[in-house]
Amino acid sequence: MRTLLTGVFLFAVMTVCGGVMKPEDGRTFRLPSGAASGGTVTAELRSDKPLCIRLNGKILGYFKPDGGIIKADFTPAVWYAAENTVECRPEAVLTSVSYEDTVPEPAVVTKLRREKIRMNSSAAQPVSRAEKLRETGFNMVMGWSGIHSGVKPDDTGKNGALVSENNMPRLRFLRNEIAVAKAHGLIPIPLMWYHKETQQLMDRTAYEKCRSVGYGVQKTPCPLDSVYWDRLIKPTLKIVAGGYKELDASGGMMLDQEFYAGGYPGFTYGGAEDGCYCDSCMKQFFQAVGEEVDLSKAGKRLEYIVRRGYTLEDYQGVLEVRLARKLREIMREVRSVKPDFLVGLMPGMGNWYTNGVARGMATPGMPVLITGEGEYFIGYNQHSRENQEKLRKWGWPALYLPGLTISSYNAEGLGAKTVEAAQQSDGYWLYYGEMFFSKNPRIITDGINPSEYALRESADRYLAAMKKANAYLEKHPAPSVPPASCALFPDFDSPDFKITADGITFSDSAEVPVNLLTAKPRYVKGIATSPGGGVIFNMGKQGSNQAVWSAAVEPGRKYRMAMNAKASGLSLPVAGFRILEGEKIIAQSLLGCDGSPDWKELAKVFTPKTDKIRVMILAYGETGTFEFKDAHLASVVPLRVTSARLTGKNDALKLGIGGKIYAELVNPVTKLAYFRLIDGVNDLRLLRAIYGDLPQTVRFSGDISGNVSFAK
Repeated sequence: MRTLLTGVFLFAVMTVCGGVMKPEDGRTFRLPSGAASGGTVTAELRSDKPLCIRLNGKILGYFKPDGGIIKADFTPAVWYAAENTVECRPEAVLTSVSYEDTVPEPAVVTKLRREKIRMNSSAAQPVSRAEKLRETGFNMVMGWSGIHSGVKPDDTGKNGALVSENNMPRLRFLRNEIAVAKAHGLIPIPLMWYHKETQQLMDRTAYEKCRSVGYGVQKTPCPLDSVYWDRLIKPTLKIVAGGYKELDASGGMMLDQEFYAGGYPGFTYGGAEDGCYCDSCMKQFFQAVGEEVDLSKAGKRLEYIVRRGYTLEDYQGVLEVRLARKLREIMREVRSVKPDFLVGLMPGMGNWYTNGVARGMATPGMPVLITGEGEYFIGYNQHSRENQEKLRKWGWPALYLPGLTISSYNAEGLGAKTVEAAQQSDGYWLYYGEMFFSKNPRIITDGINPSEYALRESADRYLAAMKKANAYLEKHPAPSVPPASCALFPDFDSPDFKITADGITFSDSAEVPVNLLTAKPRYVKGIATSPGGGVIFNMGKQGSNQAVWSAAVEPGRKYRMAMNAKASGLSLPVAGFRILEGEKIIAQSLLGCDGSPDWKELAKVFTPKTDKIRVMILAYGETGTFEFKDAHLASVVPLRVTSARLTGKNDALKLGIGGKIYAELVNPVTKLAYFRLIDGVNDLRLLRAIYGDLPQTVRFSGDISGNVSFAK
């Protein structure tokens, strides 16, 4: 069966037959585009042999015929926004495709589409807070529910459920939250996150734990574990849905998929080898491809999968499809209690795991809420556009919400960036909105990425600015200014920097290069010169190589260590550099192996406490090579320069700055940054449209370092 899954499939000349594109080879079919706008899709195929079926390259599974007929469920493996390719091995005849329409879009979704989602991450109670939130123009709230806090072990639910209505003391608080939100025109979507009490619930029974490459076995449940999904998450959601039904209220639940208390949140982020390789997942994969295997002889499990002729993408794809089906089953039961129950996912997309959960939770009438995090510090950007394009390409029923960290903006800057984000997407959400209601909020007036649990100025100023922004958004839900035409303005120059067509350059006088390293390392093991003039470590089995330099430094002064590095063919590498005072590591930058042939810069700024340090360049791994070049250690000089006040003609700024230099649009009166500027065109007109002619300058800040190389 394995050989039937590999190779390139060539498309034959196709003809339309009963609404289905049928090829001559009987292996590859195209289903009609837009056929169901989602829904449930079942294809009937005729074959005398078992089939391994792929949909858009993903393995759906191994199907055995019943009386020569195979009925394959294609949903939610893919949504029908575009043509979809079915591949069968061996040959089959596609005889029909059936579609089952889903429930029409409920009123709450239509309302949110029309208004744009304006979500603050805070609870809706007490009543005074709900009044303030609604007055400010928010229409949705996301509080940290802590739903599993205080659950008693001796009172479980039906069918082995780990929770019940009787043993969830936070349920009363949550239902009161729903009632208060409803009374003030707010839609609650409390966050369910994996905290220590959640882990304690899992510890009360046997469950499949995640087994990951490089991390071993952790407490985090396997992403397909039935105890986690069927005995914990499903009953929790059904109980909460029942509360909404009793109160006749709109709302839902947001699922935070970072397993904080489990010890390993990795598969939610999408690392190159992220996945679960436990016995259950491995068995499900090989079952999907029609193979029986002896896992006791598998050894390193990812390598075992590859040796048998499959790719990492094959493996993750099968897990994704299985996970999507599991979530679809769960949401059918949840929505049998409350048909318009909303669900969201945090983080929202990025790898097989989050994609599987999101696809399984969505239906055409009930899109899943996808919370973006790539906008936290800079606002809506190219990454946001790419995420939305992926959603359109995949055809998911989804509402995309860029997320902004409040402490990265002053009051008016936050308002302008929320409007920009919502006009370009389905709304916005704010992190961490509880700070608006803190009795003693932490105020941070400087810094590019300050603590999320802080503000730049008073909460009253933020709420006043957000009120104006939400009012503007209500009148202008679509983009309200034409694309910016951008020029480089002469009044933007400064003695310290110049703007040219190529970008921004700074005065060389700001750099203070200092040669801190000797020409030769003090200690070398396993180093050779590479053909490109750099330095290369040739690794043996379970090898380790290192080179160490000594350097005289000035205590209390800031320094930057940097080098370009590349790891090739290393298994589970730890490679890069460390800065040591004696035996203590005071700074380090390490490189993982993602299979990329590209050079990567490793850099770290640090401040020594002694007058002597050691610079260690090291590599640990099995086989392969680690190469570095252009390594240098230099003192750094803090740069902080400000432009003249911008005039009214500056409706857009074009920036091209590299390295660790940051640009911010600043109020020269308060010295607070409206928001960070990014490379490319920065449109300033929304800020003026919402708040009038605010004073504006541009501030550059960061560290400039010399370039003193010791290893070319």
